[in-house]
Amino acid sequence: MSVDALPTRLPDSRAEELLQAFSGLRLLVVGDAFLDEYLRGDAERVSPEAPVPVVRVREESCALGGAANVVRNIVALGAECEFCTVVGRDGAGDRVVELLGDLGVGTRAVIRDRQRATTHKMRVVARLQQIVRVDRETPTPLGTSGAARVLANVSEALPRVRGVVLEDYAKGLFTDDVALPIMREAARHGLPVSVDPKLDLRAFSGASLVKPNLAEAEAISGLQARGPG
Repeated sequence: MSVDALPTRLPDSRAEELLQAFSGLRLLVVGDAFLDEYLRGDAERVSPEAPVPVVRVREESCALGGAANVVRNIVALGAECEFCTVVGRDGAGDRVVELLGDLGVGTRAVIRDRQRATTHKMRVVARLQQIVRVDRETPTPLGTSGAARVLANVSEALPRVRGVVLEDYAKGLFTDDVALPIMREAARHGLPVSVDPKLDLRAFSGASLVKPNLAEAEAISGLQARGPG
């Protein structure tokens, strides 16, 4: 079959069948959790201290981001989810744990590390326009002790799940000491593994599905995508 002959739209009946299959499914997600914070308001004047808008905050909200957002989506589809991640012993980490609890997702595999900051992205939005984003994070590789704890939690969860999702945002979790053993253990249990990679695929050899975005696919392949025509 040529590429041009491939269907461009999933039939509704097949989409419904796939969605119904999520009910009763239990998956393990491993990856970098973020806390996404939004400060929304109005900007009606410029600061006298610098040529920047002054935003009067009207609304504040927080949401799960990164791999934690994948967990949220899996739960929304009707499946059960176990989540293994590393966050800091800080306020943002507390909020991530709280939001996971609100979803009904267990947090026993959420590791709290005093040496790391929870990835926290705060966005200031004025009248639907994002003014600035402020990031706090520790993107350095996970240490030996942290890696051992992640692997222990993954090994404990694998017998209970039907598949594994690995979400790599290059924040230091997926060192070779973590990614390679997870792939081996998942294969030993006969579990499919879906990988959302950043820039390195070597450690995820054997994955059932790899889902880079366009920029990542171009960087990994060394090729530039071309549009129609």
